[in-house]
Amino acid sequence: MNYPLFKRPALALLFPALAPTLGGAVSVRAGLVLGAVILVAVLVTAPYNVVLAGRVPRAVRLVGTAVLAVTVSTLARFVLSVTDPFVSEALGVFLPLVTINVVILRQGVLYEADEAQPRAATQFAQSAWLALLLMGALVGIGAVREVLLTGALGQTAILAIDLSFFGGPGGVLIVVGSLLAVGQALRLASQRRGDASHG
Repeated sequence: MNYPLFKRPALALLFPALAPTLGGAVSVRAGLVLGAVILVAVLVTAPYNVVLAGRVPRAVRLVGTAVLAVTVSTLARFVLSVTDPFVSEALGVFLPLVTINVVILRQGVLYEADEAQPRAATQFAQSAWLALLLMGALVGIGAVREVLLTGALGQTAILAIDLSFFGGPGGVLIVVGSLLAVGQALRLASQRRGDASHG
């Protein structure tokens, strides 16, 4: 069972799946809510796709996956509008875009190229792992953007200067690009240390 996930760097798959909801992760709480909705939607669509694999064409399963994901995001919007209107308003259009994240994960990442499906338990576990990775990434991006937008993380003041541009919609790509650059720099530094110790 060779998934595309194990053939390409996980980060390269994570970023396209994140892209539609990046703008909504304006705080830790917003990132956590978006990540939780993605997790629930991915886990709801996992049994549906495993049961229908081999019986229903992928194009038909794609439509069903999208409908299930839209249902989950709509229910989440209703719940948030009652329990936390501030976060619901902050997420705005980005909550319905969770559907795109789920479709990318289900159709582009979790399926093998040859359409051979693994056991249901394996598929479910991998779905959960990828959704948890997405949640962690959204919370991290939300934390950075919250600091840039407000100068504080929760009640803790961190910045005394105004960097709100980088927390806005245009600056989110700069934030994500900077985080990816730091990750790449750390990976290259680790590689060099490994090469130096062997050489």
